Amino acid sequence: MTDRLDQLRRQLNDWLRRNELDGDLSFWSQPEWRRRGEDYLNDARLVITTEGGLFHLLNYAFGHPKVDELQDLLSSFGFWFEMGHAWSIGIYDEDGYDDRPTPIRYAHKLTDRRWKQKADLVKTKAGRRCQDCGATDRALEVHHCWYRYGLEPWQYPYDALRCVCSDCHERRAIEDHDFRCLSAEFTWTELARVRECLKRLFHWYDRSAALAFLDAVGPDDAKLAQAVRRLSTQKTEPGAT
Repeated sequence: MTDRLDQLRRQLNDWLRRNELDGDLSFWSQPEWRRRGEDYLNDARLVITTEGGLFHLLNYAFGHPKVDELQDLLSSFGFWFEMGHAWSIGIYDEDGYDDRPTPIRYAHKLTDRRWKQKADLVKTKAGRRCQDCGATDRALEVHHCWYRYGLEPWQYPYDALRCVCSDCHERRAIEDHDFRCLSAEFTWTELARVRECLKRLFHWYDRSAALAFLDAVGPDDAKLAQAVRRLSTQKTEPGAT
């Protein structure tokens, strides 16, 4: 039980950070929380206090898709949450959760009911089409964009999973591998800068224009200048600077 809770805490930390929901946030074990003498959540396995992005998400945007992602991530480890104060949530065990060890072979894990349900939801969210090539007439699979030792296939958030056809699944595995190999050329600070730059580029500008700009980076100054001009006219949100 402790291992499962520890795994959840690590995954929550990761998911909250990637979604910029980790500001002014703290985790409290049950003994730590009880020592505070609060009126709520004293029987929770884990308590999260927040006055940052997660606070605003839960109090002012409860119908937001990210709330569903949070609920799904907790459920994949056999937990659920409830609000205590506006700034605190408690995490509890699901009744009857099957915490028995799963088969060692990965192929057997993919036959587990929990993975089948998770994979079906990923495909539904993708509109039953390949998210890479758009095909709807091929068998669809669910790709893990990254792995972490010790996690079950269903213990990943939606932003780690992608609905793809079998052809794209094979190609994507190769590209994911090569992209990770490329990262070996950078320091971790350089990687962080590259990630943030790409994130801003695809947030503020049309995807095709952004890709054309990246394609133009090279020795041809005229081609690069043309791509920059096109990019400057393809902002996706008004008021962007």
